[in-house]
Amino acid sequence: MKISQNPAAHASTQAEQWMSPQDVCDQLQIPRQTFYQWRAKHMGPPAYRFGKLIRIDRDDFNAWLAGHAEPSTSSSSEVAENGR
Repeated sequence: MKISQNPAAHASTQAEQWMSPQDVCDQLQIPRQTFYQWRAKHMGPPAYRFGKLIRIDRDDFNAWLAGHAEPSTSSSSEVAENGR
C-alpha cells in the first residue's frame, strides 16, 4: 500500500527550514543592524543569497547557536566538596 504525501505539508516543512534575517533577529531578540554587522564580520550564522533574498537554514542556525553556548559552571555543592 502506497501512502501519498500531502504536497502542502511538504511545502510547509520546506518553508519552515529557511529563516529570514528578521526571523533570526526575532529569535535572538537583537536589532537587524546587529545581524548585518555580524554578517559583515563573518560572525553570524551561515547565510545563503537567493537573488535579493538572504536566508538562513534553520539547521545551520541551530548548530551556530549551539556553538555559542557558554560552558556550564560547577554547582556550589561541587565547590564545597572540592574545598574551593
